[in-house]
Amino acid sequence: MEFERDSVVQWVMGLREMPQFPQIVIGPRQVGKTTAMRQAADRLDWPRVVASADESLPPGAEWVESQWRLARVKEAACQGPVLLVLDEIQKVAGWSEVVKRLWDEEQARKGRIRVVLLGSSALQLHQGMTESLAGRYFLHRCTHWMWPECEKAFGWSLEDWLVFGGYPRTRDVSARSVSNRRRHKAPISKRLNICPLTSGLHVITLRTLNRSLNWI
Repeated sequence: MEFERDSVVQWVMGLREMPQFPQIVIGPRQVGKTTAMRQAADRLDWPRVVASADESLPPGAEWVESQWRLARVKEAACQGPVLLVLDEIQKVAGWSEVVKRLWDEEQARKGRIRVVLLGSSALQLHQGMTESLAGRYFLHRCTHWMWPECEKAFGWSLEDWLVFGGYPRTRDVSARSVSNRRRHKAPISKRLNICPLTSGLHVITLRTLNRSLNWI
């Protein structure tokens, strides 16, 4: 069974209980925002429109309008709530102005489109949130994974978490990293060509070096 973070339940509650607000999710890359949002959408089981602006050539504001129109088509067909998820929204020039206008239209027509905006640049998102969307959204923060989560989801030890950080995708390279660490530890020590130690300061330095090599 796929591991779910606590944020999944929080997002589901926000979408069900606060339909009058767009939900904005902020968090760095590689912490699982998109995966958690998919899990939340699966729990809700609403028709959905999911799109990402994470392209080599970022789309313009008309991209937001196109996705919104698709959501309205689905809403008309199902006569119920429709989830609209726009990922990496900060890459869209003028995103906050068009979202504000479309959301105001949604409220005026008493529509049932539930909007989630995901972004990985807090600075870029903050500008739009404090200007066009001030007081018109509910904010969620998706942070890096804490050790208890990594332990439960991936079986990481505390040392694993300290070495690789709270980013799930590092588990994909952890075995290779450990192999590289073991392979390079001895050659580095040999290349140093350290003379016999007589100074206490040198002993401390070598111990520090060995400890550091264990974390590479």
